[in-house]
Amino acid sequence: MKRAQGFTLIEVLIALVILATALTLGVGSVQRTARTLGALEQRLLAHWTAENAAVEEQLRAASATNDENTPGEPVTRRTTVTQYGTAFVVASRYTPGATGTPGALRVEVAAQAQPQRALVSLELPVPARP
Repeated sequence: MKRAQGFTLIEVLIALVILATALTLGVGSVQRTARTLGALEQRLLAHWTAENAAVEEQLRAASATNDENTPGEPVTRRTTVTQYGTAFVVASRYTPGATGTPGALRVEVAAQAQPQRALVSLELPVPARP
């Protein structure tokens, strides 16, 4: 008696189990990649926000009179900024230097959903005014 051509039910089930396992692993990999890209996008937007805040503080410091920026007296600001639909909390601290000495600027940016966890932190010197 001749054996029938084709696959048995067991062979088909084994092939389906292998295929389902491979697809499950592939979906998990895609999910991890999507999470990583989301976090990268958030950090990039936070960095842009920090750079913008740093430039604003530098301009504010450059245009301030000597009376407004007493050397050693830090100026702290906390604002909320939205970049591309994402809300960030920006905390900046500017410490003016004495005449002829550069000041120091620190800018931290966190997501509004987690304000205690800074995504970006910048520390910059602010050029001294004559």
